[in-house]
Amino acid sequence: MIQRGNTAIWRQWWLLVAAMVGLFVSILLFYPGMRTTDTVWQLCQATGDCQLDTWHPIAMALVWSGLIYVMGGNDSGLLLLQQVFLWSGLYVFAALMFGRTRSVAKALAVFALAFVPSVLAVSGVLWKDTQMGTALLLAASLTWLLRTEYITARWLRISIATITPLLLIYAIALRVNAVAAVLPLMWLYADTLLPQGSKRRSLMVSGVTVGIAIGSLIFVSLLGYMTHAYKSSSTVTMYALDIVNIVPSDEIQRTAPANVRDKLVRISGCSLYAQPQTKLATWEECSGGFKNETGFHDAHVRRELVRYWTQVVSQHPARYMAQKVETYMQFLFPDESQMVFPRQDETKLTSRATQSILYSYTVNFGYANFRFIYAAWFWVAVSLLCAVYITRRHRRSTLYSPIIVMLASSMLNILSYAPGSIVTDARFLYWSMLATSISVLFVWFVVRNAPRSILRKTSH
Repeated sequence: MIQRGNTAIWRQWWLLVAAMVGLFVSILLFYPGMRTTDTVWQLCQATGDCQLDTWHPIAMALVWSGLIYVMGGNDSGLLLLQQVFLWSGLYVFAALMFGRTRSVAKALAVFALAFVPSVLAVSGVLWKDTQMGTALLLAASLTWLLRTEYITARWLRISIATITPLLLIYAIALRVNAVAAVLPLMWLYADTLLPQGSKRRSLMVSGVTVGIAIGSLIFVSLLGYMTHAYKSSSTVTMYALDIVNIVPSDEIQRTAPANVRDKLVRISGCSLYAQPQTKLATWEECSGGFKNETGFHDAHVRRELVRYWTQVVSQHPARYMAQKVETYMQFLFPDESQMVFPRQDETKLTSRATQSILYSYTVNFGYANFRFIYAAWFWVAVSLLCAVYITRRHRRSTLYSPIIVMLASSMLNILSYAPGSIVTDARFLYWSMLATSISVLFVWFVVRNAPRSILRKTSH
């Protein structure tokens, strides 16, 4: 158990009021939801005007389609869902914070996380990354809640225990690489529900964790099959980027299969070997070329591309590893030219004034003065320091396992982008920002100041 308690925290109505005010303000700021090119394409699929494809998450299109139907054609339902996930998760964590500290200020500090510039920059954009982050936040908060005795009604505990894995599965359905971030949370969920005392308990917890993960991936595949979605994949982009970063265009011209040769040569102009280019090609730099090379997603061409990628990597393993390391270092330690934000001219809100204020706060103020909070290295460093501190000083704390799980999930989320040639984008760090920040608040306000009697673990 995190703590033996009672239901007193749910009688603190000011907590609920604070969460509702935050929810209302967020919806007012972002309505009907900030949209980029990816969002518009996803909406086209949700309304049935475009064919479903596996490049964008089918689950998100189906959820959005259902919300549009329920709301009588209004397409702002995804924003409402996203904000409900976010503020519900923050509300539960704030209630748990108040239950442990009895401090109004410390509980409100949890809500304040939603208005950190790097978080606010992403929270209102209708992206799969934001959906994933908010779903994981709510799932994590509910798992923490299940480890307390604040919820006494059996029907409510069963309801929470049912909703939580659905949120985790939804997160994986949004981003396949989310499996890395979800696995620790699945472990905590299984550890919370399975009975204590069994000699094989660790094996059972691991089995349930892996089972849910595999089941989630199978579910994602079945969604594509059942909806007859067009088979497209971002991995095709990664294969092509790897190739143009490993070998120059003249070698591609000599060695590539005929049906992919010209396509690769045309996009190699953004690669490491193009002059005067001196850095590795990334999706942002090559996106124009990829948009014009839809033939990469033809099944036969895709097989040829994968075969050629295998040949190139086997012939140049050192180059392959070097460009992967360099690309990931660019992701961890970006320079200003590599940072990507929701562009002011691309995201359309109802109020132009509100849109301008948001951009000024999150980018012109936040990024200009606190650039480090937009960088992956910062969240990895904070997570590592926090994990080392709580392990060395407070390993007996009842909060040790939940906090370590959150920190592990945060770091694994960032690590999961290592295989891809991508740019640093605040959207990719959204879950890590939330998970690490929540963990730091609980370590600083609760664990660090807890008396020894509270730090001793209790069975559950």
